[in-house]
Amino acid sequence: MSNSYYIYRIHLKNHHHVEIEKYDERKKSLGRPSGKFCYQEKQQEIQGLLEAASNSQLTAEETCQLGEALFDSLFDSQLGQDFINFYFQFVQEKEQKLRIELDIDEQEMPEFAALPWEFLCIPERFNQGTIWLGTDPNLVFSRRRALWNSAKTIQLKPGEKLRIALAISAPEDEGPVEYAEVQEYLEKLTKEQSEEIELLPIINPATKVEIDKLLERKPHIFHFIGHGRFEDKAGKKVGEIALGREVGKKVSAKWVDEKFFAGLFVRHRPGIVVLQACEGGKQSASEAFKGVAPKIVAQNIPVVVAMQYKIQNATANAFSEEFYRRLAEGEPVDIAAQNGRYRVALESDYLGNDFATPVIFMRVEDGCLFQREEVKQKIESDGFLLSKINENKKENKKFDITDSNFLENQEDQSIYDNNYIYLAIDLKLESTKIQKNDADKFWVNTWLAIPESSKIFLHKKLSKTFKTNRTYSQAEIEDNLQELIVECNKKLRKILPPGKDWEIAIEWVLPDNLLSLPVDCWESPKNTRIGCANFRSVHIRSSQRLKYENYNISWKRKWDYLQKNIQNINLSNYILADEFQKLNLNDNFLRKIDRQRNILGINFPLKLEELENINYHVMIETGIPIALWSRCKKSNLNHLIDLDKLIKPKNKKILNLQKLPKDVEQKRQESDSSQPHHLGHHLCFLCENPYNYPRKGKYKI
Repeated sequence: MSNSYYIYRIHLKNHHHVEIEKYDERKKSLGRPSGKFCYQEKQQEIQGLLEAASNSQLTAEETCQLGEALFDSLFDSQLGQDFINFYFQFVQEKEQKLRIELDIDEQEMPEFAALPWEFLCIPERFNQGTIWLGTDPNLVFSRRRALWNSAKTIQLKPGEKLRIALAISAPEDEGPVEYAEVQEYLEKLTKEQSEEIELLPIINPATKVEIDKLLERKPHIFHFIGHGRFEDKAGKKVGEIALGREVGKKVSAKWVDEKFFAGLFVRHRPGIVVLQACEGGKQSASEAFKGVAPKIVAQNIPVVVAMQYKIQNATANAFSEEFYRRLAEGEPVDIAAQNGRYRVALESDYLGNDFATPVIFMRVEDGCLFQREEVKQKIESDGFLLSKINENKKENKKFDITDSNFLENQEDQSIYDNNYIYLAIDLKLESTKIQKNDADKFWVNTWLAIPESSKIFLHKKLSKTFKTNRTYSQAEIEDNLQELIVECNKKLRKILPPGKDWEIAIEWVLPDNLLSLPVDCWESPKNTRIGCANFRSVHIRSSQRLKYENYNISWKRKWDYLQKNIQNINLSNYILADEFQKLNLNDNFLRKIDRQRNILGINFPLKLEELENINYHVMIETGIPIALWSRCKKSNLNHLIDLDKLIKPKNKKILNLQKLPKDVEQKRQESDSSQPHHLGHHLCFLCENPYNYPRKGKYKI
């Protein structure tokens, strides 16, 4: 089996709609199909089986029935076949591992987030045999949230050991807790790999004070073994954990609720929290973030592994042993959890609910949470050498911008390099008001801009897809985008020499009153957002900027400065979003900005009305060639923060503008299935090369 992974990401958008994202091992999109969420059709069947599952009374036949019913609720007939085709093509034929990532917003749909999706099973009618998505070693099933920010990789310094903390709570007034097997295994593991793994002093009983002391030692993994429940004594649905409380020589149970237990991790947030406690991973079907595990996840813990049902100590121990064995071998955390479930399934013969009980909540890209610095350096070094080899061994191939692989050897290019082609789409609004019902009509002009030097461009008109003698609605423009790309292809094949590789950017050329038009969110016929397609950059430009000839000198001066210092821009004179809101925008201020030759751009996270009235005036008069802003009409502090992070990551004083288009694209990708308030849905990226414009009047600019 290969070490590369394909991704099948499932987004439950709402009560009726499912969207899919498919990626190959290089994170290149393989399509975004969608379908109907069919839970209502299966609800009665599922609910009846869930009652048996909660009581550990499922027969082997009923377990399979539940898994198939969940599959049929999540995938309609078309999506079901799409998944089977994807699985067969890449897992069976190409022997690639497949990551299945389930995204359900528990805030909006807690009743669906609470379902035990780890039971998912491919129905027999697909003739693939019995395949459990949560246990198949060739698959990796985990729960993710699009609204979660991805956790950073934890870098282990040279000589630093991976620290594991084990906290045991076995109060005498509750049932027995079997922990000896896990404890012995961890002790054996750390002894065998003493140079890499350290087991911190075990605490037993796990009292509140002792847990706090243990967390002071900053463990990378925190493992809790004890009792848990989802209902308190009064029957209220609230996750609880039984901590220890020493009363004389005896240890009794001190039940604490989910909020209190999660609050213990304020002291230190480990990379992984393992809850070996009954119902620790169970979620409320009526309230968001109810349950111990969801509460811990909300504390920004990268990985949480918990149990959503009552589980026998023996099976919990089997899962933990396999989980740690895989981690010790360097496996990603989600793969370790998958194999842990598989171990339980083998020992339980898929009877009952034990194999589907462990749940992993993960916000780590590729499941790779820990990395040693020396390994990181080696990877970076090898990657550099590999890039040089690939550069010297480029194959001559026919140019096609619709080819998903055409960017393969272009990662080091920037928007300022000469081998970069621009597909310009110039819109003029016929009406005076923008509406969402497609009532507005646009005049559309399109052309290609092919650089001959840094300041000289060859412009070629595209006239077949969009006619200049008629107007188009937004829907018509979206429907014709694919045809425009085909026309672009044909034109480039006639112009470019054979074997020439170029990158493509889409430039939406807009009048100033339309600069916040969400053109990056428009979709091609393949239901792919333009801002998330296989283009190096999707940005906007002003069709009216050349009218302000008095400001062109400043504009060109600032652009030339950018080209000379593309990878090493000093941010001292850059106006960040939080600073911009405090400024007094008078004439003296504008003149001051214009005198600062190294001003690059401005973030505009203000209300759209303020943008239209003030901010663009600043940008035009001062010749600022690059700008980012949020077109959201509501004030959003997160937008302000995220915008500044794009420009000033990790509070660095130096900006590498070469990466900005990729960072913008990534932000838009993250938003594709997020909540509407995500910045990626509202991110305007203006990038204007003053030398890249056709002659006035030639294309009705």
